[in-house]
Order: sequence, then structure tokens, then C-alpha cells
Amino acid sequence: MADLNTPVQIRTMIISASSLPPGLSPAYQQWILGQAGDIANVAKKANAAGSGAQDALDENAQQNVELADHEGRITGNTYAIQLIEVRVTTAEGQIVTLRSDVDYLLAEVVSIEDTLADHDTRITQAEDDISDIQADYVSKSATAAQALLSSLGITTSLSVDGVKVIGPRQTGWTAGTGTPNKAAFNADQALPVGAAYSQAEVQAIATALIAERQRTLALEQALRTHGLIN
Repeated sequence: MADLNTPVQIRTMIISASSLPPGLSPAYQQWILGQAGDIANVAKKANAAGSGAQDALDENAQQNVELADHEGRITGNTYAIQLIEVRVTTAEGQIVTLRSDVDYLLAEVVSIEDTLADHDTRITQAEDDISDIQADYVSKSATAAQALLSSLGITTSLSVDGVKVIGPRQTGWTAGTGTPNKAAFNADQALPVGAAYSQAEVQAIATALIAERQRTLALEQALRTHGLIN
């Protein structure tokens, strides 16, 4: 491509009225002289236009370089954007997975909370039951007095310090009759008997024997009432 900065060369030519052939009309002479001046002006204009065009070409070339750089950067940015889009798509998939996991964990937490609430309720009920049991039970190791409001069933026998004090009911006893004696009873009452038996002495012995039998009957009935014999 030609350098537009190269000026237009015009061969030096001096045209004046004296150099024109004689016989030309004055108007034609003026026209010729005017053409010479116009040619010089055209050369100047051409040189100025060429310089401007060259500047434009240089500027276009610089812009082309810059555009090429921009294109490279745009290409690089496009590739980077594509990579970002891939990463964003991957991240979105991971977010969906994480959301699903979070929802599952939330459901598990709710279930665990419900289970714990149920356990708390059951523990509270159990504590109440234990309190009730502790308030109303007979301990095997307590030394303080304890009371039972209900009957107590014993399979074999009742012992104190390993010694049986009450065993199974003894059966085969026939119930006695008569009047039991629960009144005052003197086991040491003396019954004197002389060398010659008297009616009074025998009567006293008979009375004491009756009292003894009545006491025995009273004891029998007490044992029968308590269930020790029958």
C-alpha cells in the first residue's frame, strides 16, 4: 500500500503573461494564468488529503491492534464465563442436594424432638410412679417402723432373724365349746389339800380346773381367729 504521506510532486513551471505566445486574447491569458494557480492549489489539497488519509490509516491500524487485543480478551472472558457457568450449574446441583439433605435432617430432628418429648412424658410419669411407690412401699432394709394397709401373703413361713415364728396353719383341731376365760387369771393360785379330803378342797380344785380349761379355750379361739390352727 502506497504511503499517503508522500507529497504530490509538481514540476516547477513559471507561467507569466510574458511567457504566453503573442496574439492571445487577454481573457484567454487570464484563464491560463488562473489554471496554473489552480494546479498548485490542487497539489496542496491533495497533499493535505493524503496526509489526513495516512493518519486515518495509522489510526485504523492502531485501532485494529486494540480491537484484536479486545477480541482476545473477550475470548478469554467468554471462556472464563463459560467456566463460571459450569461451576454455577455444578453449585446449583450441589445446593439442591444440600437442600434435600437439610430437609431430611430437619425431618429427623423433628422426629427426634417428638421422641424426646414422648420420653420426657414417660420419664415424668415414671418419676411420678416411683414417687408413689417410694411413698407407699415396704423396705427390706429399713429399720424404722413400717405399716401395711393390706394383707400380706407368705408362701411358707414368717421368720425373725432367720428363726421361723409363724408357719403354715396346723389343721385337724376340733373346735372346743363352752365359755372362754379372758378375765384375770392367777397361774400361781394355791389349792391346799389336807390329809383328809374335804368337799371344799375338791370343789376348789374343780373350780380351778374349769378356769384352766376356759383359759385354754380362750387361747384356742385366739389361735383359730389368727389362723394358726383349724
